Amino acid sequence: MADTITLLHLSDIHLGKEFKSIIRNNPAKRKIARDTLRKAFKEAIEKASSLNPDMIIICGDLFDTNQPLKNDEEEVSKILSQHAEKNRDTHFFLLPGGHDYLHKNSPYLRSTIAQLSSFNNIHIFNTPGPQSIKVITKAGFSVKVHARPHDRRSTGISPLAELEPDAFADFNIAIAHGSVPEFLPADSESDPVHINDMLKFDYVALGHWHSFYPVEAGSPRRIVASYSGSLASLSTDKADTSKTRGVVKVLISKMGRESLSDVKVQLLEVENSISFRRFKLKDPVDVEKIASEVRGNSLTQYILDIEYSSEKLSYEELEKRIGELYSLDNLLELRLTGRRIRKFNADEYPEYDFRRYLIKAIEAQINQLNSEPEEEKERIKEAAINIALSLFEGENPVDVYDFMPERG
Repeated sequence: MADTITLLHLSDIHLGKEFKSIIRNNPAKRKIARDTLRKAFKEAIEKASSLNPDMIIICGDLFDTNQPLKNDEEEVSKILSQHAEKNRDTHFFLLPGGHDYLHKNSPYLRSTIAQLSSFNNIHIFNTPGPQSIKVITKAGFSVKVHARPHDRRSTGISPLAELEPDAFADFNIAIAHGSVPEFLPADSESDPVHINDMLKFDYVALGHWHSFYPVEAGSPRRIVASYSGSLASLSTDKADTSKTRGVVKVLISKMGRESLSDVKVQLLEVENSISFRRFKLKDPVDVEKIASEVRGNSLTQYILDIEYSSEKLSYEELEKRIGELYSLDNLLELRLTGRRIRKFNADEYPEYDFRRYLIKAIEAQINQLNSEPEEEKERIKEAAINIALSLFEGENPVDVYDFMPERG
């Protein structure tokens, strides 16, 4: 029978984040966003603890800064101490990341966070450099957990540097906060987590990327690590708009210390979250579809970026239709951008207005296209005039693909 351990890990919660860049001019909504992160963290720990695993690991950036607010520290301390007391067979591990790195005033060295070390089953990596902590699971297996905490925002070295597995431990688990250069070279110069280094361990719990990503490598090819992602959208980056994030449940099995580990991972999502969504509208009915989604997920706070580009929908009509969205309790921010598709008539402009002659020049050029049917010529004229006048009037250039006719 294989030896098996179960662990759950999460990262990049960023408690205390101010959200100034994505929630504009609304301090009350920013506070709701910060409160939602606390709720998400509490839900994540409750979900993980309810499974009675061998370990629960926080892989860095629990806080958005290394000098977090006192109420965030106290909330974390309260949540973790309650579950550590309740689940004495579960070991909790905390790793400082790039945002909440170790320094003399770090929460991991002072305050109620540092005091969590008084629990026999809460372990904090709170000294600079490589270190390892040995624990015994409820089934009697010895597990060595290895990590190198950040002691500055970017360390310039691999988080796995100088970490070596213990040959006498039944399982060797590593925790690393950084990027895998084989997958994302541009983001990996400061804290690279190389695949060859990961292969030394039975499993590596990763932090830093904000979406769920299992890492497969080795021969035979197998899961050797994974990112859990953050618990909420924290910016407008592509990774943050992903829906695949949460807590990762990991089942690790071995037929002995010398054998390769068999790893199975499962993503557990949380309901309390923040979701950044982009929508491109071409039909008025789409507004109701958006409202229906937001209403249907009352525990999720939404930041919406809505762009319209349609002959069927004027900016004024769109504003009327989205009035319902503004009234929804779980809307944090709504960004509305419009691209006008207008029909232009040169004779509407006076003789001294340059736009009159610009429109006529475009019409004359397109009328000479003998290869296109009249209906197609009208579409091309409308798009060309719209683009030209939008640029002339100082507006953002339109997406030319909005005006391209669909061809079979």
